[in-house]
Amino acid sequence: MSNSTRRKRNRRKTAPELAAQQARRKNAALANLVSEEAEDSPQLAERSNIPFELAEEEKLPRKKKAVSKKAEVVVEIVDQTTDDLAAKYDDARSAAEAGDNRTARSLYKEIIAVDPTHLRARNNLALILDDMGDTQAAIEHLDICVQQEPANLDPLINRAAVFGSCGRYAEAQRDLEEVIEREPKNSEAFLNLGIVLSRKGLWAQSVQRLRRAIELEPKNAGAYFQLGGALNQIDDLDGAMQAYQHAMEINGTYSSALYGMGIVLDRMNKPLEAAQMYRRSREISRA
Repeated sequence: MSNSTRRKRNRRKTAPELAAQQARRKNAALANLVSEEAEDSPQLAERSNIPFELAEEEKLPRKKKAVSKKAEVVVEIVDQTTDDLAAKYDDARSAAEAGDNRTARSLYKEIIAVDPTHLRARNNLALILDDMGDTQAAIEHLDICVQQEPANLDPLINRAAVFGSCGRYAEAQRDLEEVIEREPKNSEAFLNLGIVLSRKGLWAQSVQRLRRAIELEPKNAGAYFQLGGALNQIDDLDGAMQAYQHAMEINGTYSSALYGMGIVLDRMNKPLEAAQMYRRSREISRA
Protein backbone atom coordinates (compact mmCIF):
# COMPACT_ATOMS: atom_id res chain seq x y z
CA MET A 1 0.00 0.00 0.00
CA SER A 2 1.54 3.34 -1.07
CA ASN A 3 2.24 6.22 1.24
CA SER A 4 -0.15 8.41 -0.69
CA THR A 5 -2.92 5.96 -0.09
CA ARG A 6 -2.04 5.71 3.61
CA ARG A 7 -2.09 9.45 3.95
CA LYS A 8 -5.46 9.56 2.27
CA ARG A 9 -6.97 7.11 4.74
CA ASN A 10 -5.40 8.67 7.80
CA ARG A 11 -6.01 12.27 6.91
CA ARG A 12 -8.11 14.42 9.27
CA LYS A 13 -11.77 14.33 8.24
CA THR A 14 -13.52 17.52 7.44
CA ALA A 15 -16.46 18.79 9.57
CA PRO A 16 -19.16 17.61 7.09
CA GLU A 17 -17.58 14.19 6.93
CA LEU A 18 -17.52 13.90 10.74
CA ALA A 19 -21.17 14.88 10.93
CA ALA A 20 -22.13 12.30 8.34
CA GLN A 21 -20.18 9.59 10.13
CA GLN A 22 -21.84 10.44 13.45
CA ALA A 23 -25.28 10.30 11.83
CA ARG A 24 -24.56 6.88 10.35
CA ARG A 25 -23.53 5.56 13.78
CA LYS A 26 -26.71 6.85 15.42
CA ASN A 27 -28.89 5.30 12.71
CA ALA A 28 -27.10 1.98 13.09
CA ALA A 29 -27.53 2.02 16.87
CA LEU A 30 -31.24 2.90 16.52
CA ALA A 31 -31.74 0.11 13.99
CA ASN A 32 -30.10 -2.41 16.35
CA LEU A 33 -32.30 -1.24 19.23
CA VAL A 34 -35.51 -1.57 17.25
CA SER A 35 -34.43 -4.96 15.96
CA GLU A 36 -33.68 -6.27 19.47
CA GLU A 37 -36.99 -4.98 20.91
CA ALA A 38 -38.93 -6.30 17.94
CA GLU A 39 -37.68 -9.81 18.68
CA ASP A 40 -39.20 -9.56 22.18
CA SER A 41 -42.43 -7.85 21.04
CA PRO A 42 -44.02 -8.67 17.66
CA GLN A 43 -46.55 -5.84 18.21
CA LEU A 44 -43.71 -3.35 18.46
CA ALA A 45 -42.27 -4.70 15.22
CA GLU A 46 -45.57 -4.01 13.50
CA ARG A 47 -45.94 -0.54 15.00
CA SER A 48 -42.37 0.47 14.07
CA ASN A 49 -43.49 0.69 10.45
CA ILE A 50 -46.70 2.67 11.18
CA PRO A 51 -46.54 6.20 9.78
CA PHE A 52 -46.83 9.06 12.27
CA GLU A 53 -50.21 10.11 10.94
CA LEU A 54 -51.70 6.66 11.53
CA ALA A 55 -50.21 6.46 14.99
CA GLU A 56 -51.93 9.75 15.85
CA GLU A 57 -55.24 8.31 14.64
CA GLU A 58 -55.00 5.65 17.30
CA LYS A 59 -55.91 8.36 19.81
CA LEU A 60 -59.24 9.10 18.11
CA PRO A 61 -61.23 6.22 19.59
CA ARG A 62 -60.28 7.44 23.06
CA LYS A 63 -61.40 10.95 22.20
CA LYS A 64 -64.61 9.64 20.71
CA LYS A 65 -65.22 7.56 23.79
CA ALA A 66 -64.79 10.62 25.99
CA VAL A 67 -67.24 12.56 23.82
CA SER A 68 -69.65 9.64 23.96
CA LYS A 69 -69.53 9.68 27.74
CA LYS A 70 -70.37 13.37 27.76
CA ALA A 71 -73.15 12.74 25.24
CA GLU A 72 -74.55 10.00 27.46
CA VAL A 73 -74.62 12.42 30.39
CA VAL A 74 -76.39 15.04 28.27
CA VAL A 75 -78.94 12.49 27.05
CA GLU A 76 -79.52 11.32 30.61
CA ILE A 77 -80.09 14.89 31.79
CA VAL A 78 -82.42 15.61 28.87
CA ASP A 79 -84.38 12.42 29.53
CA GLN A 80 -84.68 13.31 33.20
CA THR A 81 -85.85 16.83 32.35
CA THR A 82 -88.36 15.45 29.86
CA ASP A 83 -89.72 13.05 32.47
CA ASP A 84 -90.00 15.85 35.04
CA LEU A 85 -91.83 18.10 32.57
CA ALA A 86 -94.18 15.28 31.58
CA ALA A 87 -95.05 14.66 35.23
CA LYS A 88 -95.54 18.35 35.87
CA TYR A 89 -97.74 18.65 32.77
CA ASP A 90 -99.96 15.82 34.03
CA ASP A 91 -100.20 17.54 37.43
CA ALA A 92 -101.17 20.81 35.76
CA ARG A 93 -103.91 19.13 33.73
CA SER A 94 -105.24 17.38 36.83
CA ALA A 95 -105.32 20.69 38.72
CA ALA A 96 -107.18 22.37 35.86
CA GLU A 97 -109.72 19.54 35.67
CA ALA A 98 -110.25 19.87 39.42
CA GLY A 99 -110.93 23.59 39.01
CA ASP A 100 -107.68 24.65 40.68
CA ASN A 101 -106.68 27.23 38.08
CA ARG A 102 -104.05 28.89 40.26
CA THR A 103 -102.06 25.70 40.70
CA ALA A 104 -102.46 24.81 37.04
CA ARG A 105 -101.29 28.27 36.02
CA SER A 106 -98.18 28.03 38.21
CA LEU A 107 -97.27 24.57 36.92
CA TYR A 108 -97.72 25.55 33.28
CA LYS A 109 -95.54 28.61 33.82
CA GLU A 110 -92.81 26.44 35.38
CA ILE A 111 -92.89 24.13 32.35
CA ILE A 112 -92.60 27.03 29.92
CA ALA A 113 -89.71 28.51 31.92
CA VAL A 114 -87.76 25.29 31.34
CA ASP A 115 -89.00 24.64 27.80
CA PRO A 116 -90.39 27.74 26.05
CA THR A 117 -91.31 25.57 23.03
CA HIS A 118 -93.72 23.37 25.02
CA LEU A 119 -96.75 24.11 22.86
CA ARG A 120 -99.35 22.19 24.85
CA ALA A 121 -98.36 23.78 28.14
CA ARG A 122 -98.45 27.28 26.64
CA ASN A 123 -101.76 26.62 24.89
CA ASN A 124 -103.35 25.31 28.08
CA LEU A 125 -101.91 28.19 30.09
CA ALA A 126 -103.60 30.60 27.69
CA LEU A 127 -106.96 28.91 28.26
CA ILE A 128 -106.46 29.06 32.03
CA LEU A 129 -105.58 32.74 31.84
CA ASP A 130 -108.68 33.41 29.75
CA ASP A 131 -110.83 31.62 32.34
CA MET A 132 -109.23 33.79 35.04
CA GLY A 133 -110.07 36.95 33.09
CA ASP A 134 -106.58 37.78 31.80
CA THR A 135 -107.54 37.71 28.13
CA GLN A 136 -104.64 39.87 26.94
CA ALA A 137 -102.04 37.52 28.43
CA ALA A 138 -103.97 34.57 26.98
CA ILE A 139 -103.85 36.08 23.49
CA GLU A 140 -100.12 36.81 23.82
CA HIS A 141 -99.39 33.17 24.66
CA LEU A 142 -101.55 31.94 21.80
CA ASP A 143 -99.75 34.33 19.44
CA ILE A 144 -96.51 32.58 20.39
CA CYS A 145 -98.10 29.16 19.83
CA VAL A 146 -99.23 30.19 16.35
CA GLN A 147 -95.75 31.47 15.51
CA GLN A 148 -93.96 28.42 16.93
CA GLU A 149 -96.07 25.84 15.12
CA PRO A 150 -97.97 27.40 12.19
CA ALA A 151 -99.18 24.01 10.95
CA ASN A 152 -101.07 23.35 14.20
CA LEU A 153 -104.59 24.75 13.89
CA ASP A 154 -105.64 24.29 17.53
CA PRO A 155 -103.99 27.54 18.75
CA LEU A 156 -105.81 29.45 15.98
CA ILE A 157 -109.16 28.00 17.08
CA ASN A 158 -108.40 28.75 20.72
CA ARG A 159 -107.26 32.27 19.93
CA ALA A 160 -110.51 32.84 18.03
CA ALA A 161 -112.43 31.67 21.10
CA VAL A 162 -110.55 34.12 23.32
CA PHE A 163 -111.10 36.92 20.80
CA GLY A 164 -114.79 36.07 20.89
CA SER A 165 -114.92 36.06 24.68
CA CYS A 166 -113.73 39.68 24.78
CA GLY A 167 -115.87 40.90 21.89
CA ARG A 168 -113.14 41.01 19.23
CA TYR A 169 -115.36 39.26 16.72
CA ALA A 170 -113.63 40.44 13.54
CA GLU A 171 -110.32 38.93 14.71
CA ALA A 172 -112.07 35.75 15.81
CA GLN A 173 -113.75 35.44 12.39
CA ARG A 174 -110.41 35.99 10.65
CA ASP A 175 -108.73 33.14 12.56
CA LEU A 176 -111.62 30.73 12.01
CA GLU A 177 -111.86 31.45 8.30
CA GLU A 178 -108.14 30.76 8.02
CA VAL A 179 -108.64 27.40 9.74
CA ILE A 180 -111.50 26.51 7.37
CA GLU A 181 -109.45 27.54 4.35
CA ARG A 182 -106.63 25.27 5.43
CA GLU A 183 -108.85 22.44 6.70
CA PRO A 184 -112.28 22.57 5.03
CA LYS A 185 -113.65 19.70 7.12
CA ASN A 186 -112.88 21.14 10.53
CA SER A 187 -116.25 20.94 12.25
CA GLU A 188 -115.08 22.82 15.34
CA ALA A 189 -114.05 25.80 13.23
CA PHE A 190 -117.46 25.88 11.52
CA LEU A 191 -119.22 25.67 14.88
CA ASN A 192 -117.19 28.48 16.39
CA LEU A 193 -117.59 30.61 13.28
CA GLY A 194 -121.35 30.10 13.49
CA ILE A 195 -121.28 31.32 17.09
CA VAL A 196 -119.18 34.37 16.17
CA LEU A 197 -121.55 35.28 13.34
CA SER A 198 -124.49 34.92 15.73
CA ARG A 199 -122.87 37.36 18.12
CA LYS A 200 -122.41 39.76 15.25
CA GLY A 201 -126.14 39.44 14.47
CA LEU A 202 -125.48 37.71 11.14
CA TRP A 203 -128.03 34.99 11.81
CA ALA A 204 -128.55 33.67 8.28
CA GLN A 205 -124.79 33.29 7.77
CA SER A 206 -124.56 31.67 11.17
CA VAL A 207 -127.18 29.07 10.21
CA GLN A 208 -125.15 28.10 7.14
CA ARG A 209 -121.95 27.55 9.15
CA LEU A 210 -123.77 25.66 11.90
CA ARG A 211 -125.47 23.33 9.45
CA ARG A 212 -122.07 22.58 7.93
CA ALA A 213 -120.67 21.83 11.40
CA ILE A 214 -123.50 19.33 11.95
CA GLU A 215 -122.89 17.71 8.56
CA LEU A 216 -119.28 17.14 9.59
CA GLU A 217 -120.15 16.03 13.14
CA PRO A 218 -123.77 14.83 13.38
CA LYS A 219 -123.56 13.94 17.07
CA ASN A 220 -122.57 17.40 18.26
CA ALA A 221 -125.32 18.49 20.67
CA GLY A 222 -123.77 21.94 21.06
CA ALA A 223 -123.98 22.59 17.33
CA TYR A 224 -127.68 21.70 17.33
CA PHE A 225 -128.26 24.00 20.30
CA GLN A 226 -126.55 26.91 18.56
CA LEU A 227 -128.50 26.18 15.37
CA GLY A 228 -131.76 26.27 17.33
CA GLY A 229 -130.94 29.74 18.62
CA ALA A 230 -130.00 31.05 15.17
CA LEU A 231 -133.12 29.61 13.53
CA ASN A 232 -135.27 31.16 16.23
CA GLN A 233 -133.76 34.55 15.38
CA ILE A 234 -134.73 34.25 11.71
CA ASP A 235 -138.24 33.10 12.74
CA ASP A 236 -137.86 29.49 11.62
CA LEU A 237 -139.63 28.25 14.73
CA ASP A 238 -140.23 24.69 13.53
CA GLY A 239 -136.61 24.37 12.52
CA ALA A 240 -135.49 25.77 15.87
CA MET A 241 -137.67 23.30 17.78
CA GLN A 242 -136.28 20.39 15.77
CA ALA A 243 -132.71 21.54 16.39
CA TYR A 244 -133.29 21.75 20.16
CA GLN A 245 -134.93 18.31 20.13
CA HIS A 246 -131.90 16.84 18.34
CA ALA A 247 -129.67 18.36 21.01
CA MET A 248 -131.76 16.67 23.71
CA GLU A 249 -131.66 13.33 21.89
CA ILE A 250 -127.86 13.46 21.90
CA ASN A 251 -127.58 14.82 25.43
CA GLY A 252 -130.60 14.13 27.63
CA THR A 253 -129.39 16.50 30.36
CA TYR A 254 -128.92 19.54 28.11
CA SER A 255 -130.88 22.00 30.26
CA SER A 256 -130.14 24.97 27.97
CA ALA A 257 -131.74 23.13 25.05
CA LEU A 258 -134.89 22.61 27.13
CA TYR A 259 -134.94 26.28 27.99
CA GLY A 260 -134.58 27.14 24.29
CA MET A 261 -137.55 24.91 23.52
CA GLY A 262 -139.53 26.82 26.12
CA ILE A 263 -138.73 30.11 24.35
CA VAL A 264 -139.82 28.72 20.98
CA LEU A 265 -143.05 27.29 22.47
CA ASP A 266 -143.81 30.68 23.97
CA ARG A 267 -143.44 32.23 20.54
CA MET A 268 -145.79 29.54 19.18
CA ASN A 269 -148.38 30.66 21.73
CA LYS A 270 -148.09 27.44 23.74
CA PRO A 271 -147.53 28.81 27.25
CA LEU A 272 -148.38 25.61 29.15
CA GLU A 273 -145.94 23.51 27.16
CA ALA A 274 -143.38 26.30 27.45
CA ALA A 275 -143.79 26.35 31.24
CA GLN A 276 -143.23 22.61 31.33
CA MET A 277 -139.93 23.00 29.43
CA TYR A 278 -138.76 25.77 31.74
CA ARG A 279 -139.53 23.58 34.75
CA ARG A 280 -137.64 20.60 33.35
CA SER A 281 -134.68 22.86 32.54
CA ARG A 282 -134.53 24.09 36.13
CA GLU A 283 -134.77 20.56 37.52
CA ILE A 284 -131.89 19.33 35.41
CA SER A 285 -129.79 22.37 36.31
CA ARG A 286 -130.28 21.73 40.02
CA ALA A 287 -129.51 18.00 39.77
